[in-house]
Amino acid sequence: MRVKAAISKYIPAALVLILTMSTAVLAHEERTDRGHFTLFDELGKELLFTGHVVSVGDEFIAEDNRHYRVVSVDGDFCHTEYLGIADLEAALGQPSLWSRLTSWIPRLSVAQTQAPNQIAIYHTHSSESYIPTDGNDSKPGRGGIYQVGAALARALEQQNFSVEQDMTSHEPHDARAYERSRRTASRLLQKRPLAIFDIHRDSAPAEAYEKQLDGEVLTQVMLVVGRQNPQFHSNLAFAKSIKAAADKQAPGLIRGIFMAQGKYNQDMHPRAMLFEIGAHTNDREAAERAAAKLASVLPAVLGAAGAAPQNRGSYSAIGWILIAVAVGAVVYLVLATGGLKEAKEKLRTLTTKEFANAIGWFAKKKHNGDDHNKQ
Repeated sequence: MRVKAAISKYIPAALVLILTMSTAVLAHEERTDRGHFTLFDELGKELLFTGHVVSVGDEFIAEDNRHYRVVSVDGDFCHTEYLGIADLEAALGQPSLWSRLTSWIPRLSVAQTQAPNQIAIYHTHSSESYIPTDGNDSKPGRGGIYQVGAALARALEQQNFSVEQDMTSHEPHDARAYERSRRTASRLLQKRPLAIFDIHRDSAPAEAYEKQLDGEVLTQVMLVVGRQNPQFHSNLAFAKSIKAAADKQAPGLIRGIFMAQGKYNQDMHPRAMLFEIGAHTNDREAAERAAAKLASVLPAVLGAAGAAPQNRGSYSAIGWILIAVAVGAVVYLVLATGGLKEAKEKLRTLTTKEFANAIGWFAKKKHNGDDHNKQ
């Protein structure tokens, strides 16, 4: 009995510990050995190199908008199935009628509380650096990634956004870094920004990210969206809208959208995004140029010249609801009275006689109240 009691006492604590440790590792693990995973299409063509730990079920929208899902992982090699061409333009369009009818209240609340031009930037992996420029892929306390974030902030400020870049260190670079950076994100979100960006660099060969655009060498940018996240659909729509805008203004800038197992603190805001700007093998200056180019694209998504994006869907939803209520009331009257003519007569009665009676009742109530006060 004593053994059984001891086991019963410690099993819950052990389960909690195991669950916590496994969740932390599986949710946000990234390689720190300078290695990478490779995604292949069904014909064996290389699709993606990334330091993110890849799991079955992860998805990738490539530069050409071809959409893939990981079906098997064999060591560093990941095989995918082709899902079709991703529709990015839909992310820029209006939501469905059902979405408007069911979600207008929270969306309206967000629109009312957002600061009109505020953007927040932070760095979960604050030691990340670029070997050719910084001399190492990791510099504790002063990672080159801070300077890439600063380049993004400066370029956004030139677009009339107000930007706060938080320089808090969240080291070490381990699976629990996102738990530490969550406190930073929470603090930044108290100022109600339009969007919050976590700036990283990937682990991949230099050629995987290196790109020449408009006559200058820079790195591409990959957008990462966490799949274990109640805001997943909002974050993914935001990522698609960024890529759609970039494909028009700066084709080739966005390397793709990676939907990975994890949360990445994106449950905290519908416009939370993780940007991988270049890899540890690229020059930091090329990553800074990419950050500036990315900033030139964002006003098309967040609102021109730092203006708050219009939330037309929220207000149109109110209109749809009022119309639905009115139509429902008419249908009910027709069914209850036995015909359209009778319904009209009932409606006329409601708007004249019964409305007048109601006014008379309130007037009488007020008169009696006045008499009572005089007494």
